[in-house]
Amino acid sequence: IADSSKRVLTAADVAGLTPEQARLARNEIFARHGLRFKDPSLQAYFTSLPWYRPTSDSVALSAVEKANVVLLQSAETAAQ
Repeated sequence: IADSSKRVLTAADVAGLTPEQARLARNEIFARHGLRFKDPSLQAYFTSLPWYRPTSDSVALSAVEKANVVLLQSAETAAQ
């Protein structure tokens, strides 16, 4: 979700996502900050994207990003 670092997402924004799409959208927030993923499948996925530059094992998120991580995580589990 392209603007998930700039605005708080709504339930409508994530309503149609599959659990895997919600997982990738959630982790994209971390990937934008250069997080190196411990999960090999996530690392492989984001490494395949031209904008991803892994630089850190931990990242700091803004309040908007934190809220979106929570929403996307609940969408992941609700859709399962």
